[in-house]
Amino acid sequence: MKWYELIFIIGAIVSAGFLWYQLYKMIETDALSRGLKHPRFWSFFASGQENRQGLLLYLIGRRKFVSNMSQADLQLMNQRKKRAGLAIVCLLVFSLAALALLTINHL
Repeated sequence: MKWYELIFIIGAIVSAGFLWYQLYKMIETDALSRGLKHPRFWSFFASGQENRQGLLLYLIGRRKFVSNMSQADLQLMNQRKKRAGLAIVCLLVFSLAALALLTINHL
Protein backbone atom coordinates (compact mmCIF):
# COMPACT_ATOMS: atom_id res chain seq x y z
CA MET A 1 0.00 0.00 0.00
CA LYS A 2 1.40 3.35 -1.02
CA TRP A 3 1.46 6.47 1.14
CA TYR A 4 -1.18 8.36 -0.87
CA GLU A 5 -3.60 5.43 -0.59
CA LEU A 6 -3.11 5.54 3.15
CA ILE A 7 -3.83 9.29 3.18
CA PHE A 8 -7.18 8.75 1.42
CA ILE A 9 -8.12 5.93 3.80
CA ILE A 10 -7.20 8.01 6.86
CA GLY A 11 -9.11 10.96 5.36
CA ALA A 12 -12.21 8.78 5.01
CA ILE A 13 -11.91 7.57 8.61
CA VAL A 14 -11.45 11.12 9.94
CA SER A 15 -14.40 12.35 7.87
CA ALA A 16 -16.60 9.55 9.24
CA GLY A 17 -15.58 10.43 12.79
CA PHE A 18 -16.29 14.12 12.19
CA LEU A 19 -19.71 13.25 10.75
CA TRP A 20 -20.50 11.09 13.79
CA TYR A 21 -19.48 13.92 16.15
CA GLN A 22 -21.66 16.47 14.34
CA LEU A 23 -24.63 14.08 14.43
CA TYR A 24 -24.01 13.42 18.13
CA LYS A 25 -23.94 17.16 18.94
CA MET A 26 -27.05 17.89 16.83
CA ILE A 27 -29.03 15.22 18.64
CA GLU A 28 -27.73 16.41 22.01
CA THR A 29 -28.78 20.02 21.24
CA ASP A 30 -32.21 18.86 20.09
CA ALA A 31 -32.69 16.65 23.15
CA LEU A 32 -31.70 19.51 25.47
CA SER A 33 -34.14 21.88 23.76
CA ARG A 34 -36.95 19.35 24.13
CA GLY A 35 -36.22 18.70 27.79
CA LEU A 36 -35.51 14.99 27.41
CA LYS A 37 -33.90 13.27 30.34
CA HIS A 38 -30.28 12.23 29.77
CA PRO A 39 -29.63 14.04 26.46
CA ARG A 40 -26.08 12.68 26.21
CA PHE A 41 -27.36 9.13 26.47
CA TRP A 42 -29.92 9.80 23.76
CA SER A 43 -27.37 11.39 21.47
CA PHE A 44 -24.89 8.54 21.98
CA PHE A 45 -27.65 5.93 21.55
CA ALA A 46 -29.07 7.58 18.44
CA SER A 47 -25.76 8.26 16.69
CA GLY A 48 -23.86 5.15 17.67
CA GLN A 49 -25.66 2.24 16.10
CA GLU A 50 -24.74 0.70 12.80
CA ASN A 51 -28.21 0.39 11.27
CA ARG A 52 -29.46 3.68 12.77
CA GLN A 53 -32.17 1.94 14.81
CA GLY A 54 -31.33 4.23 17.73
CA LEU A 55 -31.90 7.30 15.56
CA LEU A 56 -35.28 5.95 14.54
CA LEU A 57 -36.24 5.33 18.18
CA TYR A 58 -35.08 8.82 19.12
CA LEU A 59 -37.07 10.43 16.31
CA ILE A 60 -40.20 8.51 17.35
CA GLY A 61 -39.72 9.25 21.05
CA ARG A 62 -39.05 12.96 20.67
CA ARG A 63 -42.44 13.65 19.07
CA LYS A 64 -44.00 13.80 22.53
CA PHE A 65 -41.85 16.79 23.51
CA VAL A 66 -42.08 20.35 22.19
CA SER A 67 -38.85 22.00 21.08
CA ASN A 68 -37.92 25.21 22.88
CA MET A 69 -34.76 25.91 20.92
CA SER A 70 -33.34 29.40 21.31
CA GLN A 71 -32.13 31.47 18.39
CA ALA A 72 -28.49 30.79 19.33
CA ASP A 73 -29.17 27.05 19.39
CA LEU A 74 -30.87 27.29 15.98
CA GLN A 75 -27.81 29.00 14.54
CA LEU A 76 -25.57 26.37 16.12
CA MET A 77 -27.78 23.61 14.70
CA ASN A 78 -27.63 25.11 11.20
CA GLN A 79 -23.85 25.42 11.50
CA ARG A 80 -23.60 21.77 12.54
CA LYS A 81 -25.82 20.74 9.61
CA LYS A 82 -23.48 22.49 7.19
CA ARG A 83 -20.47 20.83 8.82
CA ALA A 84 -22.18 17.45 8.60
CA GLY A 85 -22.87 18.03 4.91
CA LEU A 86 -19.23 18.90 4.36
CA ALA A 87 -18.22 15.74 6.23
CA ILE A 88 -20.46 13.66 3.98
CA VAL A 89 -18.91 15.20 0.86
CA CYS A 90 -15.37 14.64 2.20
CA LEU A 91 -16.23 11.08 3.17
CA LEU A 92 -17.57 10.40 -0.29
CA VAL A 93 -14.55 11.95 -2.05
CA PHE A 94 -11.96 10.22 0.15
CA SER A 95 -13.73 6.87 -0.07
CA LEU A 96 -14.13 6.96 -3.83
CA ALA A 97 -10.53 8.10 -4.32
CA ALA A 98 -9.21 5.35 -2.05
CA LEU A 99 -11.36 2.75 -3.77
CA ALA A 100 -10.27 3.91 -7.22
CA LEU A 101 -6.58 3.90 -6.27
CA LEU A 102 -6.79 0.50 -4.64
CA THR A 103 -8.62 -0.91 -7.65
CA ILE A 104 -6.21 0.58 -10.19
CA ASN A 105 -3.11 -0.55 -8.32
CA HIS A 106 -4.32 -4.11 -7.91
CA LEU A 107 -5.32 -4.77 -11.52
